[in-house]
Amino acid sequence: MTLQDLGSASGLSVGYLSQLERDIATPSMSSLARIAHAMGVQIGHFMPVSGAAGIVNRAASRETTWINEGGMTYQRLHGDFPGATFSAFRITLPPGFVGEIDRHDGEEFVSVESGQVRFDIDGHRHELAPGDTMHFRSDMRHQAFNLSETAAAVVFWLGTSPVLRLRDGGSRV
Repeated sequence: MTLQDLGSASGLSVGYLSQLERDIATPSMSSLARIAHAMGVQIGHFMPVSGAAGIVNRAASRETTWINEGGMTYQRLHGDFPGATFSAFRITLPPGFVGEIDRHDGEEFVSVESGQVRFDIDGHRHELAPGDTMHFRSDMRHQAFNLSETAAAVVFWLGTSPVLRLRDGGSRV
């Protein structure tokens, strides 16, 4: 599969895919899910996905996952059961982090636990501090920034478009 083929199938630009291939950029979970879907593989092909099942996810057994060493880290907070309709992650953004511009189906809820984070949503800047929350439609262009210079910002996300689960046949849950 060429980068052009992957770009057409995933809806991501060839330039961005080339940056990922050369470890210049780090994909969001949304972009990684698009790439996995386009390639006909599960997201676990690219990164380990903890096997949380049922309705309880214990902090002591929660795995931390990263896509690139030194990049964002993810902790899966949601369970996995038939009919589940959202995904929740605790995402740690490294100091100075600048995320990709994204848009996808669903909605997101963000709660900042530590650090100073900025979200650009459809051209509007929103600076958030610990305890601040935000809720927006994910089909709006959005991008995250960690404004903290020393401490990583930890953000809790909820999305109604499950990024780790695909139906049989590859369609989104």
